[in-house]
Amino acid sequence: MNILIIDDDNNNLEILRYYLSEKHNLKLFKKPYLAFETFKKYLNFSLVITDVVMPILSGDKLIEKIIEITPNQQFVICSGKSEDEMPSCILNYESSIQYLTKPFNQKDLDRVLATTMKRVG
Repeated sequence: MNILIIDDDNNNLEILRYYLSEKHNLKLFKKPYLAFETFKKYLNFSLVITDVVMPILSGDKLIEKIIEITPNQQFVICSGKSEDEMPSCILNYESSIQYLTKPFNQKDLDRVLATTMKRVG
């Protein structure tokens, strides 16, 4: 599976790389606007994993921009915030979004990946 990962924290990027790199093709970014440019260029990501609170372009705004291009894109929001604390605009895309609360473990990540694989076929 091709996965785009965005988080402004290097530690989180490295954890996700460690868990996912053996079985999946990854593109990792600290800067959301660079990730968005890559998304537009390739348009071939089965999954986008993003943090919410990031400078310049927040995760919720990034999701909105990607959905404008690819309405059926699947996302995992990986955040220290609970689902109840997510921006209200995220609720519009519930069928495309799963939540992974930090800190997470391999089992949590496997669960959201299995759900994603069912959704994308």
